[in-house]
Amino acid sequence: MLDLRFFMENERVKTISIIKNNGCAEMLTKTASFDIVAMKTSIARAVKKYVKLGVDAEYNKVVEAALNKLNGGGIEWLKK
Repeated sequence: MLDLRFFMENERVKTISIIKNNGCAEMLTKTASFDIVAMKTSIARAVKKYVKLGVDAEYNKVVEAALNKLNGGGIEWLKK
């Protein structure tokens, strides 16, 4: 979640790449239609929906749900 926050709140950061523990790479890129308010709203809604105990698995669902909602609408999410 900290990586996502860094990406979202820093205007100078356009793209961030992530190498997951399983070796898969993912890239997030802000598009011209990126809207920080929409992203914060999407994350807040996902937190409310998925986080009950505060465990990592719940936050993983939050990130995936928020990015899926915004993919193509302000963010390009490339998974390899």
